[in-house]
This record gives sequence, structure tokens and C-alpha cells, in this order.
Amino acid sequence: MKKYLFYLLCMVITTSVCAQTKVGETFETKFDRAQSQLRQERASKQIAQDSIHELKNTLQNLQHDYDSIEVKLTEVSSALQNAQLTIQSQGSEAAKKLTESYEAKLNALETEKINVQNELSKTKQGLNEAVQKNNKLTATITEVQRTFPFIVTDIQFQNIDKKGNIINNYNERLFGKKINWLITKIDYNSLVDVSKDIAIRIKIFKPDGSLLKNPKVSTIYSTNTLYINASPGNRYVIINPWVNKGNSVFPSDKFKAGEYRVEVWYDDVCLGQKTFYIN
Repeated sequence: MKKYLFYLLCMVITTSVCAQTKVGETFETKFDRAQSQLRQERASKQIAQDSIHELKNTLQNLQHDYDSIEVKLTEVSSALQNAQLTIQSQGSEAAKKLTESYEAKLNALETEKINVQNELSKTKQGLNEAVQKNNKLTATITEVQRTFPFIVTDIQFQNIDKKGNIINNYNERLFGKKINWLITKIDYNSLVDVSKDIAIRIKIFKPDGSLLKNPKVSTIYSTNTLYINASPGNRYVIINPWVNKGNSVFPSDKFKAGEYRVEVWYDDVCLGQKTFYIN
């Protein structure tokens, strides 16, 4: 029944048997782990950013309070000096009481100033720690995205002739004698936050397990380096082989009937694969 479906649908996604990375993880396992890590890191980063925003506001208010105290200290100090001069010239009891009042205000303002200074110091330290944490989380997120930018969810082929006419559209049955140029459509789910160019390589294995390759291009991949623009979310990219023959996903080989497998690689990580059948 499964073999019949291969013929009927032409291509069947089989991600569970994808080649493993050198660290012994399938791309699904690595992607799930990366997704989970990103969710946690992004949540922590949001908390850090909220904390930075709150601390900056607190710092601004404290600085305003500190500046106000400085102004008051200047005013009270000036008033105290005037009161002391009055005492020296007149020696009145009222001037003495006024002097005591100003001295008490100065002491209270000095105490308040010290308290605000301490709060300013703590807030600045907290802000610095929050900024460092945010920077560290940003670096971690960037590294996760660099290591594992996206996962391939589907791969489809369109068979065209040298004039660009469609012989077989995506997901239609492929016949070896009629294959000319295969345009590759890669569906993916991306972990990146912003669009960026990603360098990938493609491996295609024949029914006998050997690698389909062009020695002029590579001995370990079926293509040279292909740059695709990965955008956030669920997207797709179409790789057109018309740049030159060396760039073709499938070199100019005759295709025998059987089951083939195509894999998408980024550095040493397999991002996804698909089996397809050629009649």
C-alpha cells in the first residue's frame, strides 16, 4: 500500500529517517531542542528588557529627586547663613529658633540625599546587570539561530525543459526519460528573527545509495553552495538551476527508476530530507 502511494503521490516526506548530524541527533530532535531553548531565552530576554525599561524610569525619577534635594540644600544653606548673620548682628531669639529650624532641615536633606544616592547606586547596578543579561541572552539567541536557522518541512520538484516549459509540476509523477531540469521548492520553518542569507548544500542519493554528484562541483554534495534568504516563520524558497549547469541540483544524468533521497545541509547539520520516486 505504501509503495502504491509512492507512485500515486510521487513524493512522500520521511523526516524520521534523515541522516544524523555528527553529534548524533536527528534534525527534528535538534530543531525541537533549539525551539525550546529559543522560547526560554526569548522569554528571559523580554523580562530583562522590561526590567531595563523599568530601571531606567526609576533611575530617571531618582536623579530628578537627587537634583531637587541639591537645589533645596542650596536654598536652605543660604537661608541658614542669613539667619546666622542675623544672630551675630541682632542676637534675637527668633533668629536663633530660625537657625535651628534651618539646621534641622539641612540634616534631614543630607540624610535624604544619602538615601537617594544609595538608591541611585543600587538602581545603576541593577540596570547594568539587566543590560549584561540582555546582551548575553541576545548572544545566545543569535548563536542558536546561527547553528540551526530553520527546519525543512517539505521538498518538491518541478521538471522543466531548457526553454522553461513545465513538463511536470510540483508533486506530479516524475519519469526518468523525461527529466530535464528539476527546480527545487524547499518549504521550511525558520527560527531566525529577521531575514538573512543562509548558505546550504544539497545531497541527493540514488536508489543504490550512492551520491548523485558532479565532480566539477563537489565530491561530497550534489550542489555547490546555494544561498537562500531565510525569513521568520513558515516560508519556502525556490532554487532555480538556470544559473549554470554546475549549479543544477541534478547534474545532467539519466535517471533510473527507483526511490531517491534529497537532503538539505547547513554546515554539518542536516536540516531536513525527503524521499521521492522516479518511474
